[in-house]
Amino acid sequence: MANIEVKKLIDIRDSVYGFSNLIEKDLRTDLIEIIKKISKDQFLQYSRGLKYSLVSNSKDFKEELYKSEPIKKIISIFENKIILEIIGNLFFQSNTDLIQHLEFKNILKDINKFDLIKKINQKQYKLVPIQVPELDLWRVTPGFQKKDIENFILTTNSIPFIPSIEISRIEKGGCIKPHTDVSRKIVSILIYLPENDEQRESYLGTTFWKQRNLMGNRVFENNDMASSNKQLWDKDYEIFKTQTCSPIRTKFQDTYTMLFFRSNTSWHSFEYEQVDIGPRFSVNINFNFPDTLK
Repeated sequence: MANIEVKKLIDIRDSVYGFSNLIEKDLRTDLIEIIKKISKDQFLQYSRGLKYSLVSNSKDFKEELYKSEPIKKIISIFENKIILEIIGNLFFQSNTDLIQHLEFKNILKDINKFDLIKKINQKQYKLVPIQVPELDLWRVTPGFQKKDIENFILTTNSIPFIPSIEISRIEKGGCIKPHTDVSRKIVSILIYLPENDEQRESYLGTTFWKQRNLMGNRVFENNDMASSNKQLWDKDYEIFKTQTCSPIRTKFQDTYTMLFFRSNTSWHSFEYEQVDIGPRFSVNINFNFPDTLK
């Protein structure tokens, strides 16, 4: 871990960061090989767009795949306390709507959340994986009683999260329209897996959207926490890209492992509109705030 460096790759309201030397070349190669062995019908296909997804907390994510050496290595990287400390520190330097999510879920409603954030910011580990002794939370996503989440936050002065691995395969013509992710999302970590230089130099990375200068310095926000992952299609998309935000397209590179934090303005998308250069493989690590039981 000594050679790992962190760099701000895109300096906008919702900045994008990059880890260098985090995922070794051989591990990326091994990840490509195991993804190629997964039949396409094992993935969940998005309803609008040739995007195929397989998430570690799904029953379709086979145990053999989960226990494979490349997946075990990925898990060990993102369970490493050095990496968790770095991500937690970046989280508190970045734009985030964590307080709005707590309010949306009616968590800690009688606590001064801004004072709480100050306390958390003083901790070495600001993001801490919640644990249930009998469960592997990479594999399942249980709901928690609200009081248990509140007790965790108040006793540890940290933000709990549940991790997951998503294997992504996107074909020519696939797309994900601009969205800000579900409100419980804390951070998205993107491990691109290009197979050759043609893919590395292509703009098949994630498209991030920079806010345009609007009247009164307003920003284009998605304040509907209940449907914060809704994608902008058709007329909404046309208005979005012509009047409110400008795209920043990124290359499908493997120099950096990219990460960004969820907020009400963290608009991002993907479009495979160029010539067909083969399927786009990636592994995404997501940290989500634990969901509460009703």
